[in-house]
Amino acid sequence: MALFRNMKTLFSLLVLGNLVAPSVQEGFLRRKAEEVELCYPFLEPEPMTFVIMEFASPPVSIDAGLVVDTYNSLVDCSQLGAVRLISNVTLADGAFIDSGALSTTTKVLVEINDFACNACGLEYELFFVPTDPVGAAELPSDNVCDCRGPFNEDFVSDLIESGMTDLISVTSIPVISPEICGVSSVTTYTYAGVCPGTEDPKFAMFSFSPSASPTESPTDSPTEPPTDPPTDPPTDPPTDAPTDAPTDAPTDPPTSAPTDPEPPEPPEPDPDCVNTPGFLQFSLEKRTCKWVKQNPVKRCSQTKTGNYKTDPDGAYKNCPKACNPDCNPEVVAGENRIANLFFPF
Repeated sequence: MALFRNMKTLFSLLVLGNLVAPSVQEGFLRRKAEEVELCYPFLEPEPMTFVIMEFASPPVSIDAGLVVDTYNSLVDCSQLGAVRLISNVTLADGAFIDSGALSTTTKVLVEINDFACNACGLEYELFFVPTDPVGAAELPSDNVCDCRGPFNEDFVSDLIESGMTDLISVTSIPVISPEICGVSSVTTYTYAGVCPGTEDPKFAMFSFSPSASPTESPTDSPTEPPTDPPTDPPTDPPTDAPTDAPTDAPTDPPTSAPTDPEPPEPPEPDPDCVNTPGFLQFSLEKRTCKWVKQNPVKRCSQTKTGNYKTDPDGAYKNCPKACNPDCNPEVVAGENRIANLFFPF
């Protein structure tokens, strides 16, 4: 919502800029502004974006302002209202795990902060990709905001020319769920992606399952001292002498061994919790219920009617195992977009 408000403000300023032109051209500019249509934005939250910057030798520091200015200078959003920019970058804590031979270069994990983009599609990319933005066909407008990222090679070469002479490469990497890469207290990363650490506060949105093996070292000092002393002394002494002689002889021998119980009938599946066979969201190839479950917060709510819970052609009605928490208690409804990614489908 914050990004949406910022973009509305930016759009207002763009339009306002056309309305406060010199009076001698006021009529001409107003006619021009009426002919130009603002592009239709993707209303997406600001993503969590990381890059690996590789240097020939350990850098003393990284000029965050230079990285921001270089990226934004290479962005060219030709549509009126299209936005793609970054506002800050910071060094991120993490240990690089080299799966191959030892390297003499230095890899640094950098987080791109405040990446605002209403023209990146539903699955954004930091650098240029030739394909159309994901989700563009689902928007009710032919004038969808489309502003591709700069070429990776241009970004690297401009940084080198601006003073980062030891820079070798910049690689954009995704965040991988701990359910796949394993739970660790320290954030680690490779060229395949970032594996969040349990002690890193920026990844608090993840639900970290317990690890299979114990921790490396014992926990902190013991818990609080024991509780109060024991209760009162034992009760009164035993009762008088035993009761009378035992009862009569036992009853008849036991009956035959019980038969094996019949196994219970498996419950009938709830008809409201069965995915529609062969469902494809908006009839698009590969957009099955399994695809919907990979990003339920976005994809379950997409609709053409305005109400995703009642849309007969939407994913919420046709993929209840992916979208409806009443059908699958492991599905977290609405807010935790990462926790839903890797539960068994």
